[in-house]
Amino acid sequence: MASRSIRLGEANVTVAGGVENMSKVPYFLTDFRWGHRLGDVTLKDQLVIACPMTGKPRAVQAGEEAVEYGVSREEQDRWAWRSHQNYCKAKELAKFKDELMSIEVPQERGQPLLLTEDESPRADTTLEKLAKLPTIYGSATVTAGNAPGLSTGASALVLMSRKEAQRRDKRPLATLMGPSGSNCFDSSGIGPHRLRESRHEH
Repeated sequence: MASRSIRLGEANVTVAGGVENMSKVPYFLTDFRWGHRLGDVTLKDQLVIACPMTGKPRAVQAGEEAVEYGVSREEQDRWAWRSHQNYCKAKELAKFKDELMSIEVPQERGQPLLLTEDESPRADTTLEKLAKLPTIYGSATVTAGNAPGLSTGASALVLMSRKEAQRRDKRPLATLMGPSGSNCFDSSGIGPHRLRESRHEH
């Protein structure tokens, strides 16, 4: 929507953002609209992220796809380790100093809690530590160490037309050429690959 508004001439500058509040994910009470007969009631934990098509936890689905396409547990651990290392090195070099901002969290008593660091990246992570972690939800390869963290965060970026950037004497970090989509039904893990292939085709 932000880029479309610029392309349509409705705006020169827009802000696009998103938020994920995993720490406030609720429990769901399903099939309760018209009451419930005698018997137990089950709450569904929405923090167990599942594929809406298959109902399987994402970790299980990712593990099955890893086995299908020959991606080993060791390769996934190495990718995760490299990701931690790259982030921590970039942070040490102050690459994110103009991109990260602290958040104040009000407390019932005393001063607000100041959050200044991302909680997921760990500079002391090693391949040996990752290898010792058990798999989760019965997944073949996925662990808490090589899977995305269940955390809360938000991000935003500023978009503007090239003409507006030149007028403000701003150097773009990137150019948005246009959106692209690809359908992969229940194989969510290979979606980015199919999307990449579709862009090459067009």
